[in-house]
Amino acid sequence: MELEFPRSISDGYPEYVDDELGYHYHAWEVISASESTRHERIRLAQAQELEELAEHFAPLSDLERWALGRHYLRNGQVDRYFKFVEPILQGERTHRALHYPEIFADFARRHAEGGDMDAADATVGRIEQVWPELAPAIPLLRAKLLLRAGRFDEAHQAYEKEIEAEDLSDDEAPEIYFEAAFDFFECGATEIARHWLDRSRQAAEESGDTATMVDIELLEAELTEAQKAPESPQDRP
Repeated sequence: MELEFPRSISDGYPEYVDDELGYHYHAWEVISASESTRHERIRLAQAQELEELAEHFAPLSDLERWALGRHYLRNGQVDRYFKFVEPILQGERTHRALHYPEIFADFARRHAEGGDMDAADATVGRIEQVWPELAPAIPLLRAKLLLRAGRFDEAHQAYEKEIEAEDLSDDEAPEIYFEAAFDFFECGATEIARHWLDRSRQAAEESGDTATMVDIELLEAELTEAQKAPESPQDRP
């Protein structure tokens, strides 16, 4: 089933996503010792040191731009993230350590979260142009961007359309439904998240998928706790 970009280091446990987004699994095996040192200096720098490091390391490689952009993003400085990451999208995209489609998708996500769906859609259009082999992943990516933009009803409809079009096998369904539940939960759409979680539970019980059942129970506990808080008017299935 092809609903994702080629796997990168961010797949797997959620804690990988924030720190390792945009890097290939083999990233640290293909960079030099000096590149690794510069990257770590950026990653571990204090916020007030970033501009100085950017000037000191100029001209910046894509690897350094990505490290700077991610650091600024963690500090809540989205404008600085855009400043350092956009040249990566405009460049030759040749650094072997970087997972460029994932970087493009993250760039689109940040625009969507800021309410600029035109910029997000334009970035997705560039993904389609540069990597036509990723065409099967694009509709679900667009659905995820609607979700990040807070357009929950539209996102729910898009998820339904794209996932149902995949004609899931009994083995695939529990995990895919669970991923949808987690996406909506992460964005605060708890009622829609429960809809997908219930579907995941039913599919897992029918297929005997005990591994996904563990994930379901963990998310169920978090979802129950979250639903004790007042719900958003947009949060409905």
